[in-house]
Amino acid sequence: MGFNGTLVLDLTKNTARIVSLSPDSPKRSPVASRTSAPEYLPQFEATWDATESVDFRGAMAAQKAVGSEDMQAALKVHDDVVKNAPPKQLASKDLVRKSRAYWVDYQKDMLREVFDGGFGSNIDENLLFKELFCTYVDMFSAKCPADLPAKHETVVVTRYHTHRDGNGGVSSVPEKSWTVEVDSRLAPKYRQFANSLGSPSAAQGLGGALGAMSSGLSPRELVNEMLAPARDMERFFATETGHSAAMRQLTENFLRGATGEPSLQQADGKIDGAAAETDKDLPPGRFARFVDGANAFYRDPANAQYKGRDDTAFCQGLAIRYQFKLTPDEEYYYANDFKARFIDQIMQPHWELCTDPEWAILHPAVEECIAKFR
Repeated sequence: MGFNGTLVLDLTKNTARIVSLSPDSPKRSPVASRTSAPEYLPQFEATWDATESVDFRGAMAAQKAVGSEDMQAALKVHDDVVKNAPPKQLASKDLVRKSRAYWVDYQKDMLREVFDGGFGSNIDENLLFKELFCTYVDMFSAKCPADLPAKHETVVVTRYHTHRDGNGGVSSVPEKSWTVEVDSRLAPKYRQFANSLGSPSAAQGLGGALGAMSSGLSPRELVNEMLAPARDMERFFATETGHSAAMRQLTENFLRGATGEPSLQQADGKIDGAAAETDKDLPPGRFARFVDGANAFYRDPANAQYKGRDDTAFCQGLAIRYQFKLTPDEEYYYANDFKARFIDQIMQPHWELCTDPEWAILHPAVEECIAKFR
């Protein structure tokens, strides 16, 4: 804030203070001159202490040390709170849950997000989700034909070769066709996603995404990024059978995500045989990862007042930025009471109103994502 006053120095006493101007003074500010109310200024006084100023560097270092000690103490208390805070909601015993160790070798988190039902309301617009959906359908047809439901159908898929037409546009030419046996519930979205992924507009979008992704990546790393959806799905099919509870849960959540419906977890659904396939000794909270708790909060109709233009992208953006900033305990902590622990704390724009000592580390990502996605 500005000070509209006079700085009065007394060099004989080594003091300084600001004296406000009289309301009738001709030097009043333009705003004040248009009102009848006088100006009121903060009190300001300063005194130079010769003794304290002899070693001003040492004094500053001592002050910083005290601040550092206070911060370390606050962080230790925070760590204890994070480890011992109870979750607001408990996980369902009627759905399959897997440990972090189960997912550790997956390149992307999207498949786990679908399985755990932590996706947002417009996940069907996400390119990686579409790729995983189509890859899942293809692999189920090839690897688990005996487990297809009685109501399934044959879908013809055509792969297109895309190229630039010389006028700044992109055109596509049919290159190869094949058939896939698809659960009839998934068939409409499979056709839609497969066609959109092979369209010229999708090629342009994918090209842009790969271009952005390639920044700083070696050719090998870029190839790994492109192959990640297929590799992750291969890993899941190598672990789970076509009729397992885990596979049925993934199928149902793929369908729900593609059609804009809440996931099994968000709708309190059930999968027969879930308890037998759930890993043991898991924490009791409903959400395993930060992004799941965030998506669930913004998707809940009770929280409509907090909704933004693109909540799913906002939550994904936060999750990406927090990938190496949040410990597993912290992800679990914030996800399992997202309103009280994250929105009311880390998303609070004024640090002095926040009691969470991680605010300075985590809040900048909030501002970045608000600017980009809201």
